[in-house]
Amino acid sequence: MIADVCRRIQRFVVGLDNPCIHSVLSAWYSQGLRVLLARLSAISGVIGLYGTGSFFKDRALLGHSDIDLIILLDDDAPSILVQHAIFRCYTNLRRIFPFIGSWEEQRDNVILLSELRSKHASSRSLRVRLAMGDVRHLWGAPLPECEGCSAIEYLREIDVLLRSAFLSARSHGYQAIFWQRHFRRLARLLAELGLEDSVRAIESAEKELDLLSEPRTLFTRGVKPGAFFERLLGLAAQAFAEFHTLQTQKDEPMTIASSSQGGLAGGSIAKRQERIERIIRLSDIGDETAISHEPLTLGYAPRMFYSWIDEPVFLLSCTGDALSGLARLKQNMRKHAQTGDAVFVRLRDLLFVLFRDESFVDVQLVNPLLHAPVYARLNTEADTTIPTRVYELLCEEANREFARLSAQYDENTNSVKKESYACLYIDDDREVIRDAYHILRAYFLREGPKLEFLDTGSLTEYLVAEHPASAQFFRQLEQYYRYLTGRSETTPESRNLYRVLHIVMHQLLAGAREIAVDTLLQNHLSISVGVITRNRAEELRELLQSLCRQSRMADEIVVVDNGSTDGTKTVVESFENELPISYEFYATPGIPQARNTVLGKASGDVIAFTDDDCVVSEEWLAAVERAFLRYDAVGIVGGEVHHTARNEQVSAVDRYYEMFHNVKA
Repeated sequence: MIADVCRRIQRFVVGLDNPCIHSVLSAWYSQGLRVLLARLSAISGVIGLYGTGSFFKDRALLGHSDIDLIILLDDDAPSILVQHAIFRCYTNLRRIFPFIGSWEEQRDNVILLSELRSKHASSRSLRVRLAMGDVRHLWGAPLPECEGCSAIEYLREIDVLLRSAFLSARSHGYQAIFWQRHFRRLARLLAELGLEDSVRAIESAEKELDLLSEPRTLFTRGVKPGAFFERLLGLAAQAFAEFHTLQTQKDEPMTIASSSQGGLAGGSIAKRQERIERIIRLSDIGDETAISHEPLTLGYAPRMFYSWIDEPVFLLSCTGDALSGLARLKQNMRKHAQTGDAVFVRLRDLLFVLFRDESFVDVQLVNPLLHAPVYARLNTEADTTIPTRVYELLCEEANREFARLSAQYDENTNSVKKESYACLYIDDDREVIRDAYHILRAYFLREGPKLEFLDTGSLTEYLVAEHPASAQFFRQLEQYYRYLTGRSETTPESRNLYRVLHIVMHQLLAGAREIAVDTLLQNHLSISVGVITRNRAEELRELLQSLCRQSRMADEIVVVDNGSTDGTKTVVESFENELPISYEFYATPGIPQARNTVLGKASGDVIAFTDDDCVVSEEWLAAVERAFLRYDAVGIVGGEVHHTARNEQVSAVDRYYEMFHNVKA
């Protein structure tokens, strides 16, 4: 309601076309830009600011002009701190200058200098804007000259354009000028690709939709965004088809490699399907029944991480209004979906994917040229051959991406990149291994026999056959992934999987013919467990019993009795035949001194402290060892601590620990 009132007031003010009002608006915009530049340039790590958007053009329409900034960061800057500072800057200034945009709209425009130089994904949109003369230098280091963009980069910019049209349509799509800008931007991109018929189709559409008037008139004219979004989709689909027909065709067949071992547990898939189908019903987009489809590899370069190995995708067709249907689906995904849920939506001749991240729902176009394997799998009746030019460019891009990933795996093999402030590093093994499988699927889709692996079983058997000297590693990696995804109760045998995975990925993506890493799996660290106790004999007994149940036993246990007067020593001695345990008595009360006693007596590579009133899980020491083996730079590791009341009646202290002491680090 408030936004609608503001739009009406804004439309009225611009419609007056009063010079005084224009002067006030111009001063307001200019001041907002000056303040924004001053605050951003003061952030340590920001080395350049560049403007793009309608405000920086000669005929920008005041009152409805985009101020879009490209923010260049130094490679050595602590990116988390810098981005948080930028977020605060945008959030604070939007209260006075709402036209500068929100952080959610700007986060993709924050890039590293190395990314720009190496033409990585995050800088592609900037490279296209540079090539088309749409970027203005505002502060800091000048941008390097653009040597021109490939067809792939222009095609990806069409994806960005359609995504932008959808995300901004609810706030600006009721004004005709919004669609004129998107239609003309699309026409410029298609002209760079030499698609003359599609450019003429856009010009005809502009005339038909009455989008040829001057900006002030279009700004004050209200439209129904759904119809314009549909037309924009149709024009983009026509352009993709024209580009396809203009190129020499190259048929790239794929061999599907399946395995009876694949797939998650039926209950997990059933619950996920029930959840997603509920989201679809709530969205009411006039769709067909959701289809549980086998896993999909989304392209030759592993960029779109929306389809996981072993997990089917959910495909539906929107037969109603595309814009409102997609918006309702996005809203319900945000409310009801879980992190990692994805839905593929067919809008006319194009596919979109909605993915639930931790804090937002991402919407992306699945480009029919750049992601032809998806269309080939989902619509076998369509012409899904890949133009030679596009295929070769995709392979070149994939080669660069795999080389970058190989270097990144090599860099992270022995150490983790440190930020300039104290922090915790939390690695999700499931996510790390899942991403590795995703990368390998894309790698083998392009390489050799062009296999598409639908599950970890078939991929593992292929890797074992190709690299028999590393068979143990590949099988243990699959076993661990199955354990992490709830399909197996068997815990992993290897303690060094994480680091070996990085070594293997580095070699595979670099094109190594032979990989032999099984001996590295046997690497281990000796662990000494340190316990400080005082007058808790029975609690100590429970702790020592849990240490007897470890999947990876302690090499040494040092118990320091800090002046007990109960039967603590007797309890310790009762475990001498079951555990490698020693007893030390330190009469002076004081935990720091008692811990120093442990440090002086312990001989292990790692010292794991636990309290005398704890019961440790069976995987505790195994997890500790895996954590220290993965990086040379790891000094301290920690994990979750769950509080359990000892008495039936829960006290206030129990409630406090339950609420506020769930995690120790």
